[in-house]
Amino acid sequence: EESELSRIVQMLDEGVQQDEQRRSEWLEQRAQGLDLLGMKLERPGGGNVGSSSTAVPGQSTVRDGLLSEAIDRFQANAFAELCPAEGPCKIVNYGTETTGADGLAEEFEKDINFYLASGAKGTATEYYPDTRKMLWWVGYSSGMFKKVYKCPLRNRPVSESVDGRDLIVSQDATDLHNAGRITQQINMRQSIMKRMQLLGNYRNVPLTSPTPIPNAVTAKEATITGLNKSMDRPEDQTYTIYEVYCELDIPGFEHKKDGEPTGLPLPYRVSFDKDSRVILEIRRNWAQPQDDDDEDDLPVAKIPFVLFPYASGLGLYGTGLLQRLGNYTQALTAMLRESIDAGMFASFPGFLFAKPMGRQLQNEFRV
Repeated sequence: EESELSRIVQMLDEGVQQDEQRRSEWLEQRAQGLDLLGMKLERPGGGNVGSSSTAVPGQSTVRDGLLSEAIDRFQANAFAELCPAEGPCKIVNYGTETTGADGLAEEFEKDINFYLASGAKGTATEYYPDTRKMLWWVGYSSGMFKKVYKCPLRNRPVSESVDGRDLIVSQDATDLHNAGRITQQINMRQSIMKRMQLLGNYRNVPLTSPTPIPNAVTAKEATITGLNKSMDRPEDQTYTIYEVYCELDIPGFEHKKDGEPTGLPLPYRVSFDKDSRVILEIRRNWAQPQDDDDEDDLPVAKIPFVLFPYASGLGLYGTGLLQRLGNYTQALTAMLRESIDAGMFASFPGFLFAKPMGRQLQNEFRV
């Protein structure tokens, strides 16, 4: 019923927004760390103190390359290990080692590697470049995931990376499999939305005009790369879809034992549009038991996400080189700038400092 759909979308939207607020500081730290990479060209002492990384006009803005070099080195080593030229898949036969079984395992290994690494038409041509990009972000600050599922549009299995900025996990979770709520934020083009509705994967319901809002990491990335991702044309605006893996007790679809509802929430996958707050799909997210008469098999959620941390420990997302080398990079940057500025001032023939200007109301001064 529409009333039940409204209740579900309101409950899920409130939970997702709360999860998003709890990790706002993590996103902000991830965004600020991008400045330490030194990938944006900055004029020496350009602008005023509020908009510049320096306090003195003309002061050096060069940044130490410790962090970016460490990330590139990790990406190169990890990609060579996980994505070799012959393919990433290795097959082990844990059963009886017969000639037929071993031959079948070898053929399966060849097929999977051809599917992932060949680049031929109809194969997973996106796997290697997508993994290479994912590993850079893994080294930077961890919090990267792989989503393994069957794509309804490409009609084949895919393994695509999902940035932690787009995967919102409830903070009470220590692992993806014991999280009460996992939300993937999907920025979907309007044409893709129409395809999903025509294929029957989403409900064919009217939606309001999308108004996407970039998060702190996306906005900072656009500033550094110089690629403005804002879309002014209404036709280019993307829908913001929340695909929520959650537990629900829906009237009429309750978990039952001995013919009576138990009140146990069941795993579901619910997708809804953030702007119009309209549910697009509610799908069962657990495997049916082999024996329908066995009511003791409680439903277990299927999680398509796999975490790729640089190092696990603090928090679900893990920690990366930003957390380990960020402070060192700032210190080395300060020392490097002092050395350059000291050489610049030492080469000047001299200067005058007006006595009345000794006291000032700001930390921007000129000599």
